[in-house]
Amino acid sequence: MTWDTLRPVLVDLARRNPSPVRDGPDPRVVGPRRAPFHLRLEPWAVEVAEQLHRRFGAEVVLTVGHFGYPARRPVDGLGRPVAGGVPRRPADEERAELLDPTRLTVDLARDVTVSSGHEVRAPLKITNHGAGPVEVRRLHAVVVDSANGAVVGDALPHAEIGHAAWLAPGASTIAPVLVGTASRDPALGYAVPPGEWALRVYLEPGGGRLVRAPLLPLTVA
Repeated sequence: MTWDTLRPVLVDLARRNPSPVRDGPDPRVVGPRRAPFHLRLEPWAVEVAEQLHRRFGAEVVLTVGHFGYPARRPVDGLGRPVAGGVPRRPADEERAELLDPTRLTVDLARDVTVSSGHEVRAPLKITNHGAGPVEVRRLHAVVVDSANGAVVGDALPHAEIGHAAWLAPGASTIAPVLVGTASRDPALGYAVPPGEWALRVYLEPGGGRLVRAPLLPLTVA
């Protein structure tokens, strides 16, 4: 009877604003379903995870942000532990060149503050200082510890329309970048804690190149 008991709970969670559920079984499905049920919660929803775990135990496999619950360890999409942990640096970092400020600059159009465990779209001002047009694509952003450059958080995967633009010499564009605070460091918890951090943005300026902008300030509240 677990599904009959769990389904109304999922309906209630889905109706909340914001909903703590990132991914899980569709509560609109009526009829028998077999446990365990896999449920991914937002990084800020630790209290919800505690309530679900206390009520349903092992019949509901919980992931909060990047980590399993109650054991705070990296897991795959089915809540199974993965070896090696969550990478602390993006896979593309080794091939990413440092942005040439004589060609492109990337700055925040305004100061950015994001609540711990949540996401925000930060406006980036990208300016072409070169002599010719440049194609700019915003790929992704990660939250880093400015003291050592280690990645401490990012946005959870989900579909998003990318930003692409051709910039004439001297032209600028405002490109929204998704900033997420799902922790990648188990020692920090499920969400990047409040404090002063930094934002690292990766862009593709055409030609298969990948560049990383200098660190930008970020406040997590």
